[in-house]
Amino acid sequence: MTQISLAKDFSVFPAGRFRKNAKHSGEAFRDDFLYPALLNADNVEVVLNGTRGFNPSFLEEAFGGLIREKGMIKADLDNRLILTCEDRSIVIEINRYISNAQAEADKTAQLIKN
Repeated sequence: MTQISLAKDFSVFPAGRFRKNAKHSGEAFRDDFLYPALLNADNVEVVLNGTRGFNPSFLEEAFGGLIREKGMIKADLDNRLILTCEDRSIVIEINRYISNAQAEADKTAQLIKN
């Protein structure tokens, strides 16, 4: 298992959706840390403790973007991605972003199929 501490390995102040908006954006975390870890390990634990908060755009891009931008699927993430956070509402929020991204991907696939 690979462990990523968001605060220690990336930033205490994660913010923003895209690299063009912020150095420590969701896009940067996803592309430079999270996605490569998922490609190279059976399981990846992301420790979310120790940051100075999260904005929704960071979380949605980092985690929902795994499906939308990287083509991963929710079932795989459910089995391999472990989210550790003292504030369980953050984990619930991330799971909602992943679910929403999968629902949109499924909807798009259905439209293409028809």
